[in-house]
Amino acid sequence: MENLYYVYNMYNVAYLVQKGFEVIKLDKVDGTLMFFFEDSPELKEAVEAMKYDDDYNDYVRCFLDVKNMFFKKKAEDR
Repeated sequence: MENLYYVYNMYNVAYLVQKGFEVIKLDKVDGTLMFFFEDSPELKEAVEAMKYDDDYNDYVRCFLDVKNMFFKKKAEDR
């Protein structure tokens, strides 16, 4: 069985994907969407570095922009 590392915070998911890590599985656990990555020392290092990365806020802004565009488009389609 492969080792999986789960992330549910969308900002963190966006950050890790931008850093080149691939979501290998999606699952809903107790009503929460979980994103699973292959666990590795590099992933753990990236998760730790995320706390101190000045670019993290850029990833958060990017995610919020995409989310806002999606909901704006959805509202316009109604």
